[in-house]
Amino acid sequence: MLHPYRFDEENSNHLLVTSDNLLEGKELLDFDDEGIYIYDLQKNEIIGSYENHTKRKIKAQLKNVFKEKKIRFLSKDDSNSLHVIATFSDTSPMEYFLYDLDKHKLSSLGKEYPRLDSAELRSMQEVNFAARDGTDIPAFLTLPKDGDGPWPLVVYPHGGPWAHDIWGFDNYVQFIASRGYAVFQPQFRGSTGYGQEHLSAGYGEWGNLIQDDITDGVNWLIEQKKVDPNKVCIMGSSFGGYAAAMGAVKTPNLYRCVISINGVYDLPKHLRDLNKLLFSDINKMINNQYGDAKNFSPYHLAEQVIAPMLIIGGEKDTVVPIEQSRKMLKRLKKYKKQVEYVELPDGEHWRTIEKNEIAKLTAIGKFLSVHLDD
Repeated sequence: MLHPYRFDEENSNHLLVTSDNLLEGKELLDFDDEGIYIYDLQKNEIIGSYENHTKRKIKAQLKNVFKEKKIRFLSKDDSNSLHVIATFSDTSPMEYFLYDLDKHKLSSLGKEYPRLDSAELRSMQEVNFAARDGTDIPAFLTLPKDGDGPWPLVVYPHGGPWAHDIWGFDNYVQFIASRGYAVFQPQFRGSTGYGQEHLSAGYGEWGNLIQDDITDGVNWLIEQKKVDPNKVCIMGSSFGGYAAAMGAVKTPNLYRCVISINGVYDLPKHLRDLNKLLFSDINKMINNQYGDAKNFSPYHLAEQVIAPMLIIGGEKDTVVPIEQSRKMLKRLKKYKKQVEYVELPDGEHWRTIEKNEIAKLTAIGKFLSVHLDD
């Protein structure tokens, strides 16, 4: 399957595309031109890989300056001489520069999280594990300290699920690791960036195959003796919040605590809401069998929850309405489950309000400490 990217600035007959088949097993970074191919509109075929010579030249010139850091190209002037770039790594937050290609001059524009300059940040390892059916699943693992462990673990599935994590600085990952916990980010089937087969294998698999991949990753870490099997928490936002809650009901003995942020809990209700959208085919990617949806809904399976749960919801979330969180809280209380609830004033689906981020991380840190530090 081909996906249009943009037209070649130097040749309007050349459409730049990505291809799921050509990208199989490779991560496409949406801020670079690696993994891009040239589609000749007259010949009606791919004629080769696209190479941005200017970007390649800049990378070569700055290789010894930034060493192992990745470079993101953000903007340029019409003359193609001045470029705004950003650099980052797993232990270095984004830093912005103006680079004059003609003069070979690099000027700093500023950086994110400057107060972390003296902090000891933890490296993000790329790992792979075998799912129960033998499928190879990529993942990222961040350990809190050097050594062999076993460590308390926070499983951190990404949102989407049609998305993926990337190697680089993540403030939530570093926050959790700084508290002494390992962080595991499985790129389960349904994740983008690893080819069409990996992506489409997750269609219709909310709470089923996707959840099994997450579970298999945790069990793999336990078998590797990297984590303490008695101190595992699962945390996520949006779809990740759904996966965290589903972990609580599908594998209740695996997790000691659960943190769900802006999560989907009532899947039938979520499907009905999505059906109102103009492009409602997304239902087919989630679960098009309405009769089965309750069987994969934390709200309808709340009685099976054992682990204490922290629910965090944004008051004005337009992606996953706050009613989902409020209903889940009420249902858990009905069954006398141990649950804590934080509702963020004016909060929406994204991380845009500083005071809400502080409140969220404060609640997460306290909750993890209570349940993983003994």
